[in-house]
Amino acid sequence: MLLLLAGLLVAACNRSGSQTDLSPTLTESALATAADAVIQPTVPLNPTSSPPPASETPQLPQPSPAVDITLAGDPFPLLPAGYEISIQEVALVTPDFGWGLAPGEGGIYHILRTDDGGETWREITPPQPLTPNSSWLYPSVDFYDPDTGWASYSGTDLIWSTHDGGRTWQPTRLEYTAYLGGLIHNLDKDRIWFFQFVDGGMQKVNTVLYSSQDGGHTWTKVLDPFSDAVIQGFDKTGVDFYDAQYGWLTRFFRGVTPQISLEITSNGGSTWESLELPSPPSGIDVFSTCACGLYDPHLDSKTAGSFRLTCQCGSAENPLIKSYLYQTFDGGNSWEIVSIPEGELLHISAGIYYVISQEIYRTEDRGENWDYIKTVNWDGQLSFADKLTALGIAFCQEDDGSALVKTKNGCATFQLIEPKLLPSFTVR
Repeated sequence: MLLLLAGLLVAACNRSGSQTDLSPTLTESALATAADAVIQPTVPLNPTSSPPPASETPQLPQPSPAVDITLAGDPFPLLPAGYEISIQEVALVTPDFGWGLAPGEGGIYHILRTDDGGETWREITPPQPLTPNSSWLYPSVDFYDPDTGWASYSGTDLIWSTHDGGRTWQPTRLEYTAYLGGLIHNLDKDRIWFFQFVDGGMQKVNTVLYSSQDGGHTWTKVLDPFSDAVIQGFDKTGVDFYDAQYGWLTRFFRGVTPQISLEITSNGGSTWESLELPSPPSGIDVFSTCACGLYDPHLDSKTAGSFRLTCQCGSAENPLIKSYLYQTFDGGNSWEIVSIPEGELLHISAGIYYVISQEIYRTEDRGENWDYIKTVNWDGQLSFADKLTALGIAFCQEDDGSALVKTKNGCATFQLIEPKLLPSFTVR
């Protein structure tokens, strides 16, 4: 099976042209710096509007006390030990512990955990009831540590919390149903936010925002989905909170507005203010002529943070993709804007980022210089536990094939993993 997966990725994902054709298991010396990969930052620019002033914390409604919930319907069936799993999403929390999502029968995505860096997995899916019309059930998941995590399935009004690594789960019934999925973000094991996407249309993705201050035992609705809050518009792509009050939200603007903004809250999400951003230095006005979005937000403090701007210009058949790293050190009064290679931006620690695509780059000086690391012949989703250790999925777009890969040396080489499913310890 392992050789079959390796052959699939090498043979089916071959690319024509000058791109080097490498399988995930090649071991050539990496970190060769490409001279043409060095990209210089621009002079800091002033934004077109000032960041929102700090506001007093509003008096929020008190959370409802936790109550026992009667669940109708049989819970998701657990996958049997030895089932051939195809993991489609991973998150590595520590070098050993991580979680993943794998499809089973009937369009159900199962939640798995690993405690040995990806070699073996156990299912920890909560006892979410099946519904008669369920045809595709995908969860939003987040874990703070190996014991503490949260999950909510699309098409349901439940959010689940675990404090024993997925052995048991506590459900909470919410006011609305997440018809369009959701986004869970934790600050620590006690403070969590859940952006629940309940409806859409007319360039809106109506969003309920809930927060918990007790690890998910109780939840408070802090933002109504049918309010006129600015974050109701467009697709939400990422969120980060520095503390219980201050946070950033990023969105994709679909190419329908030239006003590209970062959304900022100073009161835990009850209200949001838009900080309009300066356009990046470019030969064209990308905000007016391209479909732009903000992604991968990260806060180091209330005044220092970063995110990625990516704009797709030209036709859908032959797009020109431009990406930039935005960084501020004064709360958004000015921005350093750096052109970066195309791909997903991953923040590792202060000043250190990876860009992940079929060409992989790393910077250790806040984007002033980018070191070329490796070219691979697959599209990847990687999750880093530290600067060197990452677990990921290698996708072959030509035939929908995928494989689990791991690096322990900062993407210089990749190990192909054939994951093994062990018996579940989740209580049913």
